[in-house]
Amino acid sequence: EELKKRNLAFLRGCGIGDQWQSEPSLFILDITFKAALEIGRLFEQNAIIVGNQITLMPKLIWCFEQNPEDKN
Repeated sequence: EELKKRNLAFLRGCGIGDQWQSEPSLFILDITFKAALEIGRLFEQNAIIVGNQITLMPKLIWCFEQNPEDKN
């Protein structure tokens, strides 16, 4: 609903790992970094993966500041 309200094009996916249960995911096209971070926080995501057409390298971005003590 939120993405449709913002007129954002997206594809549905599913994150699959060996050590955790699969979880639904979204690939959002043509979104600004600021909007992506805002949506990640809105949906209480720990992090988002962003990329662009220039570097082509995906980057993990934390949605909330990390507590240095949690890095043990």
